[in-house]
Amino acid sequence: MSHLVVPITITIAVTDIDTVIATYDQIQVHRSTDGESGTYAEITTEKTRVVLVAGQTAYTYDDDEGSDEYWYKFRYYDSDTPASGSFSTPQRGAPDPALEIISIAELKEFYLFGLDLTNDAGEPYPDSLYAHYIRSALGSLEKNLDIKISRVQYTEERHDYFRQDYVKHMFVKLFHQPVISVESVKIFMPGEAEIIDFENDWIHIQRAAAHVEIVPGLAAASSTWIGLSGVWLPLAMRRYDFLPDAFRIAYTAGFGVKRGTGVSPSDPDFDKVPDDIKDLVGKIASFGPLNIAGDLLGGAGIASQSISVDGLAQSFNTTCLVPETEILLVNENTKTMAELAAMGEPFSIRTVDQNYAAITARAARAFPTIKTRVCRVLLSNGRLVECSDDELFMLRDGRWVEAAKLEPSAELMPAEGLAGDNVRVMEVHRTSEIRQMFDIEVPNYACFALGAGIVVHNSSSTSAGYGARLKQYALEIKLALPVLRNYYRGIKIVAV
Repeated sequence: MSHLVVPITITIAVTDIDTVIATYDQIQVHRSTDGESGTYAEITTEKTRVVLVAGQTAYTYDDDEGSDEYWYKFRYYDSDTPASGSFSTPQRGAPDPALEIISIAELKEFYLFGLDLTNDAGEPYPDSLYAHYIRSALGSLEKNLDIKISRVQYTEERHDYFRQDYVKHMFVKLFHQPVISVESVKIFMPGEAEIIDFENDWIHIQRAAAHVEIVPGLAAASSTWIGLSGVWLPLAMRRYDFLPDAFRIAYTAGFGVKRGTGVSPSDPDFDKVPDDIKDLVGKIASFGPLNIAGDLLGGAGIASQSISVDGLAQSFNTTCLVPETEILLVNENTKTMAELAAMGEPFSIRTVDQNYAAITARAARAFPTIKTRVCRVLLSNGRLVECSDDELFMLRDGRWVEAAKLEPSAELMPAEGLAGDNVRVMEVHRTSEIRQMFDIEVPNYACFALGAGIVVHNSSSTSAGYGARLKQYALEIKLALPVLRNYYRGIKIVAV
């Protein structure tokens, strides 16, 4: 019987840590792949056994090659003697919450499709690599959106009571949002005296904004007083303007439906992780594998900081030209990028060699890359080149400069090489127009000639494929982040 392999977390509770640590210093974890009563084998090693710590009672171990069908036992172990204790009761681990949002299979199928994701020996990257980047992407997105995506329980979040603020605002603002459910709201007086534990039907929440309101029934009027705002509080608080840590609230934040008791109005936007958030997790998670596979600079570090399309473009520099761009072929003939891509077969183009002399080379293919902003470069020969901001143009002295950074009067390398007539930059215009771009793969050469009479950079098939997808994802992430941040934090944007 086959099982879906996913990272699994095993939770270990050490109830009497002082007694245990007097005899043992580590925890061994054993696994059975054939049922609760099956054969158990240790999956921890000398280097990965869980180390016991004085005073710590809760431990976890991650089985990167686990399954929710596998069973686990643990026992204490002394690395010096070596002595071991008796086994614990068998238990199943819990799937990684990040992989419940987007699985490794979904990441590969929807975001890394069509790419060679193997090492130099032709072996596929381990699933633990993809799991790592999914976890990293989830953490990064939670910070960027300032919300909780995975389910997290808070057992006693404390809030001060300021009488004037409470009367004015009419609610308690929780620290984490969105809210799945509120399990309890209690009020304590100085000296840790609990004076009320509100009934569930008194508690009302705004899930996106994480607001908690207390509205008791009429039968409770004798033991509560009503503030100017219409919010109810115990009579015992009437004489205080400030009470530290007065409100003690237990709740669950993130996306999902409530489990067990608690107050949680149904809302399709929050009862499950929305598809638009899952999409961003997938795109950010893809940065790491794409960076490794394409041997590029940037990768997951970009996702964990700030997404910058320009920053990505500087790292990847893939050839990006609009489909109508004419490519110079042999015998001074030309075809557009779109026409060459439609051919689906190799073709001969004009380029320059290391001595900047014009030669003929064999191109493997032309193909679409990404949709991005158009930069227009007007040349002294009257021709116009439309490309991405980061398209590299060869100067007459052999240096490369990005389209958006070209200076008027800059001398470009002619299609005929150094023997050709001068071609200068007249104007550069960065536009807001978004177009589909194309690339050409020219093995063994770093450039090719355009029908416009100049030479531009050619990316290898690896950097073109992987880098283009990274740039595309980065652009989509950058556009989506501010919209989703406002929406899922309960801030409604109204067009006027």
